[in-house]
Amino acid sequence: MVHCLGVANYWAGGLVAGRHIERDRDAEFLATGPVAQLGPLVARAKAQLAADVAAAVPEAPPRRQPDAEYKGPPEPLTQGSVLLHVLEELCQHHGQMEIIRDALLVEARPAPGSH
Repeated sequence: MVHCLGVANYWAGGLVAGRHIERDRDAEFLATGPVAQLGPLVARAKAQLAADVAAAVPEAPPRRQPDAEYKGPPEPLTQGSVLLHVLEELCQHHGQMEIIRDALLVEARPAPGSH
């Protein structure tokens, strides 16, 4: 989940909105903590993403270019294509989280005939 917040902040906040974003992508995958702490982080990220999308000029070039180490769309970027990349990444990771949730729920389910 922390990686999804980083994706939205870096791509929409940095490249579309033009904010300077300090990102530690590797740390996003190692983040731990109580699930309850995610709620406020997600709420802030959603509000910021909505503001970034509202201010975007889809056909304009990004206000910043991605760092060379980040993999993004191969074609020349526009603010619109950056936002499509954010959507693609968030949808992909949402699906991965649903698969993990489903696997955990199956593991937690009592074996047939054990109750």
